Amino acid sequence: MAKGLGIGCAYGSMSWALVFWYAGVFIRNGQTDGGKAFTVIFSAIVGGMSLGQSFSNLGAFSKGKSARYKLELFKS
Repeated sequence: MAKGLGIGCAYGSMSWALVFWYAGVFIRNGQTDGGKAFTVIFSAIVGGMSLGQSFSNLGAFSKGKSARYKLELFKS
């Protein structure tokens, strides 16, 4: 448990450091400003969380798809 948490925190901090460094490169080069960079980072966080929450419903979608297939076979 401790090893898994340690590795997860290490990889997580490295990825956040990379994201903020890369945003800093864009800001220094004048390609964007801090507000737009923050908006992109925040949008990626929210999108990732939303995608993670939607995975719990994949079972229901697959059951619905198989039920539809069975109905189409029965209809023919």
